[in-house]
Amino acid sequence: MIAKRAWSAGIVTLLVISTATANAATHIFIVPESFSTDRTFADVAGEPLNADVTYTVFPQGLNGRVVSVPMNSQNFTPSPDLAALASHRAALVIARTTDPTTPSVAILRQRSGTARDAVTIPSSNVMQGRAFNIPLADLTGGAAIYIGNPNAADALVDFQYGDSTKPIMTPITVGPTSVMKVNIPSTPTQTNFIINVRSDFGVVVQAVINRRSIVVMPIVSGIS
Repeated sequence: MIAKRAWSAGIVTLLVISTATANAATHIFIVPESFSTDRTFADVAGEPLNADVTYTVFPQGLNGRVVSVPMNSQNFTPSPDLAALASHRAALVIARTTDPTTPSVAILRQRSGTARDAVTIPSSNVMQGRAFNIPLADLTGGAAIYIGNPNAADALVDFQYGDSTKPIMTPITVGPTSVMKVNIPSTPTQTNFIINVRSDFGVVVQAVINRRSIVVMPIVSGIS
């Protein structure tokens, strides 16, 4: 069970991204759990120049942390080590520029030993959704889905293989401002995997398949 944040309701309300405030200058994503020597960064760039980027990190089972980093003269914000900020636990992260009306882009970079991985993190008005799907093929290196809920209420989520007429797997509950990992079995493969959000708001979904990070894009938007 994912522990809910211990912050006061007032602070959580300020940090939660609702469908009304999601925009092109906010990035909501998940940092998977990692080893103590691993490092993770989410660099942000934008045009025009913003004063800074605020990173709010919600580690699994721990209180949230907030760090603001100035944007340099080249319109680039170097990220802090998010894996360290999350105590190397899986974490929901919200990165927000000073001006929510100006667009920005983000790259999630991860280092584990000599291995390097990077994935684009779209803005929250693109990445949040209420239905997602991902094709499953070679899972010999392991696979997991991560669901991040940036809202102030529980998100009820279920899964289906194949298509929407197939049996629905047992739903899970993802608590407010938290992340849940769902391991995917090695079979079946060569199938569609559907993630349905039954709550009336959007979440973000990422996957790690064969040790590679993937952003799972919504097929039904969570932004009204």
